Amino acid sequence: MNENNGSKKREWVKNAAIIFLAAMLLLTFFSNTIMNYSLPEVSAQYVGSGTLSEQIRGTATVEAAQSYTVKINESRVVASVEVKTGDTVEKGQVILKLEEGDSKQLEEAQTKLETEQVNLYNAEIEYEKMLLDSGNGYSLSMLEIQKLEADIQDAKDKLANLGGYTEAYEAAKTALKNAEKKVKDLTKEAAEYDEILTAVASDDYTLLTADLLKKVTAAQDKIKKYEKQKTDIEADIEELKSSSDISVDELALLLKNNEIKKLNDEINSKKAAYYFALAEGRDDDADALYKEIQDLQYQVNNLHAEYQDMLKKYESSNSARHKLTYTMVRHDNIINNYNSAVDSLDSMKKQLVLDFKTKKKAVNESLDKASEALEEAKENEAEAKEKLDITPEAAQDAIDEKVRSLEVLKINHSKSYMDVEAKADSIERQRKLVEKCEAEVKKLESSSEGNEITAQVAGVIESVGYVAGETTEAGGTVASIQMTEKGYSASITVTNDQAKKVKAGDEAEIQYYWYGNAKAVLTAIKPDQSNPARNKQLVFSITGDVTPGTSLQLVMGGEGRRYDIIVPNSAIREDSNGKFVLAVVSKSSPLGNRYIAKRVDVQVIASDDTKSAVQGELMQSDFIISTSTKPISAGEQVRLVDSE
Repeated sequence: MNENNGSKKREWVKNAAIIFLAAMLLLTFFSNTIMNYSLPEVSAQYVGSGTLSEQIRGTATVEAAQSYTVKINESRVVASVEVKTGDTVEKGQVILKLEEGDSKQLEEAQTKLETEQVNLYNAEIEYEKMLLDSGNGYSLSMLEIQKLEADIQDAKDKLANLGGYTEAYEAAKTALKNAEKKVKDLTKEAAEYDEILTAVASDDYTLLTADLLKKVTAAQDKIKKYEKQKTDIEADIEELKSSSDISVDELALLLKNNEIKKLNDEINSKKAAYYFALAEGRDDDADALYKEIQDLQYQVNNLHAEYQDMLKKYESSNSARHKLTYTMVRHDNIINNYNSAVDSLDSMKKQLVLDFKTKKKAVNESLDKASEALEEAKENEAEAKEKLDITPEAAQDAIDEKVRSLEVLKINHSKSYMDVEAKADSIERQRKLVEKCEAEVKKLESSSEGNEITAQVAGVIESVGYVAGETTEAGGTVASIQMTEKGYSASITVTNDQAKKVKAGDEAEIQYYWYGNAKAVLTAIKPDQSNPARNKQLVFSITGDVTPGTSLQLVMGGEGRRYDIIVPNSAIREDSNGKFVLAVVSKSSPLGNRYIAKRVDVQVIASDDTKSAVQGELMQSDFIISTSTKPISAGEQVRLVDSE
């Protein structure tokens, strides 16, 4: 019994060992497959080479190239608004209507003018009353004092400069002589310009300078040359018209041919009747039909001969027509050249007249100033000559006498006149204020907008500033108009590198636009205001069947270029250290090949929508990861698609 227990125990140990070894064997063989199902699954492909064409894409909204702001210069109540945002308007079209009446500014200015006019009237009444109370002596006394003070100062100046009068007189004589010479020279120059203008007006160019005369002569010679050519070719045209037979045209040939065809059809019809009559034994009818057929055939032969004769005439006249047409074209070209030469000479003549009139005007202006200077020089010379006769003693005596007279006037001047003087100053200030108010009223009246505000330009209404019932503000914006007559523009934002690949004048392709024909041409490359350090703004001129607000898909692409290393865009990754790709590296193990992601730093040198050309430690035999089911890092083990 003990032997049986021991035998059972050994059997159990043996079975357990077999099961354990079998389990270990299964785990060993299937561990690779189990582990693979937990790894990230990746798609990979070999590095390629080929041609890459970079393209720039962007969505742009069409807008008018220029906007115009319609403003109003006064405060008025809006009666009605005639347009809304998005409306297309023509130049002169009514935008809004105003209620009847003057503007608020004009009413306020008129009220202020009336108030100041009343104030001026009251001040003048008070002034007149003060004059009556104090007598008219105030005004006369003040005038005498002012005049005497001016005379004293003038006498003192003369006394101080008495020693230099001889020198001043000589200088005045010299200045007078120079002024007279300048007036004489300018008068002569103005007369010369008059003579030239008179000569040019009568087609006499002999007074011009050699250079101008050479240009005029060349223009005249060109007219004579084309005039001779015109005469010669007009004679050729007359000769061609008289010698060419152009009586036969295509219509006459067609009519003659139709006539022949009609008779042939009739012959065929009668032939059929003829054979039918023979078949039925109607010999008399057959004979009559035969005779008719013979007559018709005779007519056809005659018509055919006429047709051939007309055809020969047509072919001959057709050649003459071509020659006449060619000659007429040459005649038109010569006439155009002749007219152009005549216009050129007329323009040259008008320019000459304009230039000499401008020069004459400048000379006349200088002559007017010189004449004024001459009159002033004459007065200075006479005054300097008069001062030569004054002695220092006499000048001092005159000053002393005037000073004594001034003191007497001041003593006699009553203080009561000071109030009158103050009132006079007040009236003058009030009068200037009234004049200022009158000018303001006239200005507002002349600048009144009327009862309608119209569009000064054609375009599309971008915004409207007022609604019916509102009161406008002086200088307020009535509406903003996108000026469609100035064309359209659109823009997209690109990187600085992309902007370097295009230039002004390049045309962009417009994709997916089914509303008509449109064209986009790059006109400017500007810094992007939102990110000027990294981006640029491409501005396009848009022409064709577009309206403001239209969305356009723009594409610009350069010529294709071959690159040695090209990878999918999805394979390129980026972190704080720059751009890189993950290459698949195979490592052998007892359980099979393992695949590890290896980082390879790259630099992108060109890209299109799907691929990029790169530089780095890559070769065309490298196998790189393009997509993965999970985020992966360098050094991580991965599982290739469809690998076990």
